[in-house]
Amino acid sequence: MKIFKIFINASFIQKSKTIIFTFAVLVGLALFLSPENLAFYGVAPHPYLVTGVILSLIYGFNFSVNYSIISSLLYLYLLHLQTDYTVVESLLRLEYLSLPIVSSLLFVIVGEIGTRSQQRLKDHQKRESELSLTVSTINSKMLNLHGEALDLKKQLITKLETFKSTLKLTSGFQSFKRDEVSTFYFDTLKDELGFTKAVYYEKVKDSYILKHAVSALDHLLQIELTDNSQLSQLLMKKRLVAVNRDFSADESEYLFVMPIMINEELEAFLLVYEMPFLNLTPNNLGIVEILTEWLTRSLNYSRKYYQIQSNSVFDTELDIYTYPYIKERLHKDFVSSKRYNYPLYMIKIQIEPNSAGFDKRRIVAANLRTLCRTSDIIASGAELSEILIVFGFITESQAYRFLAKVEKSFQDILPENFGPLKCSLTVIHQLETIEGVLL
Repeated sequence: MKIFKIFINASFIQKSKTIIFTFAVLVGLALFLSPENLAFYGVAPHPYLVTGVILSLIYGFNFSVNYSIISSLLYLYLLHLQTDYTVVESLLRLEYLSLPIVSSLLFVIVGEIGTRSQQRLKDHQKRESELSLTVSTINSKMLNLHGEALDLKKQLITKLETFKSTLKLTSGFQSFKRDEVSTFYFDTLKDELGFTKAVYYEKVKDSYILKHAVSALDHLLQIELTDNSQLSQLLMKKRLVAVNRDFSADESEYLFVMPIMINEELEAFLLVYEMPFLNLTPNNLGIVEILTEWLTRSLNYSRKYYQIQSNSVFDTELDIYTYPYIKERLHKDFVSSKRYNYPLYMIKIQIEPNSAGFDKRRIVAANLRTLCRTSDIIASGAELSEILIVFGFITESQAYRFLAKVEKSFQDILPENFGPLKCSLTVIHQLETIEGVLL
């Protein structure tokens, strides 16, 4: 392990102090081992060779080059000091230079191997460090993602609840029937605010009729607003007036008053007398204002819808014609049948009251649309329990066969608890007047 640490810090061997120290070690080896022997002649393996191989492996390529130069020069210098030049002409001969050359090559090779090993070790440690850092980062991010996932899950649950609540409100306020919309509005506020005493009035002609109430049976079923009354003054503000925001509890018997305005006219209003104190918060009052705005839009749409319905020739609920249309049309067709002598018939279907719990008129109308021709007219009767079929240009026997077909179809498709239907055929073109048929 210590050798590996030396590998990592191998560059320090290139410093001048270390090179001088290395040189001193080499000289010391020369003096200590054999000062009388020519360059340690007879010592095997050569101390410079062993020392160079070990140090070059430890310190790398740069050190091996420096060591080769120093050791070779020192080796030749020692030989020079102990050489008798009367016998030897020169040291620059292969037999004297072979050891420094071979040693230098060996040092360089070993140093290169050491350097590459050190570099690989550094790269490995760097990769290991980066991998450890990456794993640590990933673990940290996973913990963060886990926390974010929990937060998102909570938000999703909250969002789902919000969508469910919005869907419920949307379905309740999308009805075109005033009574259904106002009932849904009042019940929703009662659930949200928990008021224990409240009333809701709607305008009918010149007075206001009590439509909904909670523990307020002692109040009038009908109320007329006078200019001097406190309630009139509060309603004239055309906005929610709350006791904890606009006036003190001693000044009014109401906790808050909520007028419902349509086209700058007071259409209805809500009076709340008692509710839990902790529920009387700005947030809940904001809910009252939002739901009231929604109610206002729904009541306005309902008014426009019934205006259109009153002038329409088609019943959108049953997908058949209205009674006023068939009444006018039958007068014209009766006159034409008399003038041009063509047959005209009418089938009247009378339905019992809806004791089975579903809309029988809708089922009957849907069945008739599959049986009748495009030229036949299906319409509502004078009574809600009646549906009429007006048709012509067939013989009387064919008309009775069609009547039997209608009766047979009802027996086949209607449930057993539907109740009996009464079907009757009237030959219109044989009548003297049409008035009795349309009553």
